[in-house]
Amino acid sequence: MTDTEWYWAESDGTPKLTSIVALQASFSMAALPAFVLLWHTGLGEWLPAYLMSDFAKVLGVEEVDKGELDPSLTTPPPAPVEWYVECYGGTAPASLAEPMGGMSETQNMNIGAQFDPQQMKTVLGRNKPLPVGAFRSVDDYLGHIRALREKG
Repeated sequence: MTDTEWYWAESDGTPKLTSIVALQASFSMAALPAFVLLWHTGLGEWLPAYLMSDFAKVLGVEEVDKGELDPSLTTPPPAPVEWYVECYGGTAPASLAEPMGGMSETQNMNIGAQFDPQQMKTVLGRNKPLPVGAFRSVDDYLGHIRALREKG
C-alpha cells in the first residue's frame, strides 16, 4: 500500500494529506486522538482511526477486518465533522493536532477532562444512544444520534 494517499480530517472537515507512517507516529505520541477521522485511496467513507486495522497495534485496540476497497475512489468525500462534536461532547478544538489544556495523555479517545458522557445532549433524558460499535459507519451512528435528538 505504498501508493495509498492517507488523509485525516481536521475539526472543520479540511482533509490533511499525510502518510501511514506519520499517522502511526502521531498515534504513538498521542498527537492525534484515536477517534480522528481517516480516509485513504479506495475507501468509500471516513472512518475513525480505532476502526482501521492499520492502527490497531499502535492504538491498543482489537484489529478490525478490512473491507473491500474501490480503486476508483481517489478523492476524499466530505468528512462528517458532526462526529467530532459527539466525541468531544461539544465544540471541537480549532485543530485536532494542537495540544489542549486539560487533555489527558492517554491514547484512549484522548478527549478533554471536562468531557462527561452522561452530560451529552443525546444522553440527557430517557433516550440513550447505542455504542458506536453497533453501527457499520460513522454516518449510520450520526443518524442514530440525530433521531434521538429529534425524539428528545
